[in-house]
Amino acid sequence: MTHFVDIGAPAEAVMYYAADGAAHIRLPNGTKMHGRWEMTKGGYRVAWEDGPSSAWRFEHEPGRIFCFDQDGKNHGPITRIIPGDVECLTALGAGQAAPNGPISIC
Repeated sequence: MTHFVDIGAPAEAVMYYAADGAAHIRLPNGTKMHGRWEMTKGGYRVAWEDGPSSAWRFEHEPGRIFCFDQDGKNHGPITRIIPGDVECLTALGAGQAAPNGPISIC
């Protein structure tokens, strides 16, 4: 699943969580990280190869889902959830953008 999160920046943070436990993220500033994710009792944890480990949980209200970090900080609402790696995060190297906009064939 690919999650798009509005963190209050000009662009969204984009995260892809693969069924095999691989995790990929592209932050609004273009920074990309890869790691492993796993479910926890209260949410999930990601251990980034290129950054720190972090724990996350979701909370919802009618029509909105929010991402909270391990310290309880709300990082913003999820704006879209799309099956698959629609932003080609598994194929991107440093400085590359997904071809053809938000929905691409990698």
